[in-house]
Amino acid sequence: MDRLKRLVAVCLLSTVFGLWLGNDCRAEDPKDILYYGNSFTNALCCGGNRSVPDVIADIAVAAGHPAPRNRNAAVNGQGLEWHRLNNTAVITTGIAPGESWEHVVLQDFSTQPTHIGNLALHRSSALGLYDLVDNHSPDVEAVLFETWARGPGHSFYTGTSPSFPGGPAQMQQELRDGYHLSTGDINAAAGIGSATYAPVGDAWENAGFPLNLYASDIYHAQNRGSLLTALVLYGIIYDDSTTSDIDLTGVLANLNASYSPADARYITASNAEFLTSTVDATLMPELPGDFNDDGKVDAADYVVWRKNENTTNTLPNDSDLGGTVGADHYNLWREHFGDMTMAGSGLGSAAVPEPAPLVTTCLGMLAFAVRRCRLAHGGSARICRT
Repeated sequence: MDRLKRLVAVCLLSTVFGLWLGNDCRAEDPKDILYYGNSFTNALCCGGNRSVPDVIADIAVAAGHPAPRNRNAAVNGQGLEWHRLNNTAVITTGIAPGESWEHVVLQDFSTQPTHIGNLALHRSSALGLYDLVDNHSPDVEAVLFETWARGPGHSFYTGTSPSFPGGPAQMQQELRDGYHLSTGDINAAAGIGSATYAPVGDAWENAGFPLNLYASDIYHAQNRGSLLTALVLYGIIYDDSTTSDIDLTGVLANLNASYSPADARYITASNAEFLTSTVDATLMPELPGDFNDDGKVDAADYVVWRKNENTTNTLPNDSDLGGTVGADHYNLWREHFGDMTMAGSGLGSAAVPEPAPLVTTCLGMLAFAVRRCRLAHGGSARICRT
């Protein structure tokens, strides 16, 4: 009898707790986000009609979050070093007194991290600008906005002496490496988790660098490209690696406001579905320590670490440690040794039960307990009542 009463009490408490977990116990606060960049962030110069920060806000609202308090400090034609020297007042004046920035998005010149730019200046200016924001908002997280390569057919890839003989893939690899390095610099200086790499350009590459992402200059983004860019940045800022379940009807309405369905710049629902599936694949959570990127952390990853020790090579899934491959990378591997992705394990995903299944489970447990009690007392339910 007492055992059955206790079971009822436990189930009731579990159900109430499950319902509490399943509902917001307090309203979510809007995020305070500061953006530094240029026309790649503003996205209004060349066929786009909505800035990347505005599209991110639209996506956040569509996903059920309160609209972020965005402060777009991007200036067309400028890089991070110019912002560091000339555009820092906004760090204090762009936010309400007593509030702190949660994220600062850093987007540099579209060639700065490559061999035709200035990688060293990219790294120092990203770290220097982050430090200035961090002085005001000590818990701020930097989001390093990796830009995209020029589209196929651009002059960077043609002529007798092309800047990037390997085409968009070569340019994207240099951008990727540069932004990984600047992300690692901030994490090394301010602590792991202080900066996150936002693989915007990687998503463009995963989409195949289609020309319908680009404006007519095969350089800037038109609205499709802006949507792809904003989806990646939203996913990083809001820690949401599944964008395909967001109803983008309102987002598309804003982007399509200036275009008729016959216009090539009009974004259809199927276009958006392709973009969200590309973003979901790009944002698939990494497996820290999986240096050979095969879905599991094992001895093979140790071999990769040993082969790259004391180099500045960028290892896959290194949690943006960056810098020289050494003890920190080894410790990351050791900490996660034996881990594997669900795909690598062959197991399905497990989740905390929802309130409804939790109630069903409790009822099943009660029915089983009553049945055992009846059997123990000759089938009498009356003896077993609580």
